[in-house]
Amino acid sequence: TGILKLGKQYAEENGIECYISLEERMGCGIGACLGCAVKVISGKEPRYGHVCKEGPVFEACEVIF
Repeated sequence: TGILKLGKQYAEENGIECYISLEERMGCGIGACLGCAVKVISGKEPRYGHVCKEGPVFEACEVIF
């Protein structure tokens, strides 16, 4: 995740729209097992999103590393 974090930082500093593709272990593929949960921010509240349901591609500004 180091390179993704650097890419996100660079995009934010330079006003570039950026999307990142995340890879997580997926036990069930439907979000029930929570094995693919990643911390994201939607609106002002942080929450856990599911890579298998909502991803694997996220806007970089949404992902919290």
